Amino acid sequence: MKRVNNQSVGGAEVPKVINFVPSGKRPPATDNNRVKNNTFGILNGANDWIVLTDIGKQLKFPPEIAITRQRPDLVLFSRAIKRVLWWELTCPSEERIADDHELKLDRYCHLKDECESNGWSCTNLAVEVGARGLVAESLGKAASIIGMIGRIIKN
Repeated sequence: MKRVNNQSVGGAEVPKVINFVPSGKRPPATDNNRVKNNTFGILNGANDWIVLTDIGKQLKFPPEIAITRQRPDLVLFSRAIKRVLWWELTCPSEERIADDHELKLDRYCHLKDECESNGWSCTNLAVEVGARGLVAESLGKAASIIGMIGRIIKN
């Protein structure tokens, strides 16, 4: 249903159209209300991302970012925008998920400070998957930080 109201603009009356939407329905998508899905979260702004993992060999943290003996499970970095993020995966018992999350974040706080003092933007992500298969909230949060949205995260 449409309703037309007349508005006065500069002395001339201009009709203003109001589109009513029935209860329980969504308004039609327009450029003004459409969700923009073309960003990549924290990965946005660079296309030179390098991914390092500890699969098959021991990961060595990039010395150009910081000199450390710590070895997160996954490191992503971009030289172009000087941004680094790392994931540390933990498989605790379900009762200890919250405690272990805080322990892992605290474990890498010195590395984060060193990276930032060297001019890098840092993100420290701790992800927990329970020993009996419970996927903690931290995985969804970490996935959304890198730009995954909606159903992709749920799946």
